[in-house]
Amino acid sequence: MSFETITFHATDRVAYLTLKRPPINILNIQMMVEISNALLSIREEKDLHALVIRAEGKAFSAGASVEDHMGDKAEPILHAFHKMFHLLIEIPCPTIAVVEGAALGGGCELATFCDIVYATEKAKFRQPEINLGLFPPVSVVAFP
Repeated sequence: MSFETITFHATDRVAYLTLKRPPINILNIQMMVEISNALLSIREEKDLHALVIRAEGKAFSAGASVEDHMGDKAEPILHAFHKMFHLLIEIPCPTIAVVEGAALGGGCELATFCDIVYATEKAKFRQPEINLGLFPPVSVVAFP
């Protein structure tokens, strides 16, 4: 399986998923579909001990693409976003987010949805959707 916006590989019972849209790893539809495809490939793996999600660049993720929330892309991005989280729930091993830099909006939700978050001193977590008149859908449900 080849990807453009992420890298993904498993070695020694650990899978590594790296967000690869530096510098700030905006979660667009393509990236969310690729993440879901990677998660689908390991969802039945009983020998997997951990999934590590990390990122290239100066931010873990600055969130979901605002442009992909407009017009005809609004429905597909919501489906891709929710599918990614539904599949993350199905992963049979602990999930670990390694956060260096900003984890904003959907990127914050992706990190905090993991079982463990390893945050460096540079990590910042924020939900700035309110500034756009939106709410963070996963955080609202998962973290009441």
